[in-house]
Amino acid sequence: MKIHLYYKYQHIRPIKHYSCLENILKVQFEDPLLLINALTHSTYVSENSDVSIGDNERLEFLGDAVLDAGISNIIFKKYPNVKEGILTQIRAKIVKGTSLASVAKRINLADYLLLGKGEYKSGGKDKTSILSNALEAVLAAIFIDKGFEATQNIIFNIFEEDFIKITETTIKDPKSKLQEIVQSKFNQLPEYKLTNKYGEGNSSLFTTALIIDGKEYTRGTGKSKLISEMKAANKALYYLSEDAEYYNCSFE
Repeated sequence: MKIHLYYKYQHIRPIKHYSCLENILKVQFEDPLLLINALTHSTYVSENSDVSIGDNERLEFLGDAVLDAGISNIIFKKYPNVKEGILTQIRAKIVKGTSLASVAKRINLADYLLLGKGEYKSGGKDKTSILSNALEAVLAAIFIDKGFEATQNIIFNIFEEDFIKITETTIKDPKSKLQEIVQSKFNQLPEYKLTNKYGEGNSSLFTTALIIDGKEYTRGTGKSKLISEMKAANKALYYLSEDAEYYNCSFE
């Protein structure tokens, strides 16, 4: 999709091609107007009577439900032995406004927002509510255009860092648990050695070797160094921990 839009008031600053955002999200819209609609704030519509597209509030309403369903389905499958109360805590932390705004900033969503003159001048592109609502609207647009499965895959990709950070504090961290076991059995700490890095940017893959008592024990591969370490620790726990079934879960 190659559409050029220009901010009418925002210092005559041209908006980036929407194809850049599509590349970040790894999606190509059949109906590009859905994406533009998702990025259009009510203040922009109010100040531009000639704009034929509506604001993103209806899409935000739908996106809220899509995000909840997507996150719920992902964590339900990822953690089959975790109780409902913990799953609810994880979901609540992931979908809260500040978390959504952080994800929106990671994918540079602010660069594509259409805001009214006053809202833009007051720093609207950095406001948590505007960013989080726009992200939900974009997810709704993807859901309408591509369906739930594609949307869920995108949700997992863009929230991956949050899954790791939040589950580390909400569910027992496999690296911490492994450290306890290794100290108890070997009287030393496990070591993590990065052995390979493939690709660049969002397509990077890291492979980490877990060293115990001077010997390589397991390896893990993931989209970040932390994920690769957690996967290596997770594999080791499967063999070393009495709670093997509990810890035998995926972090990607």
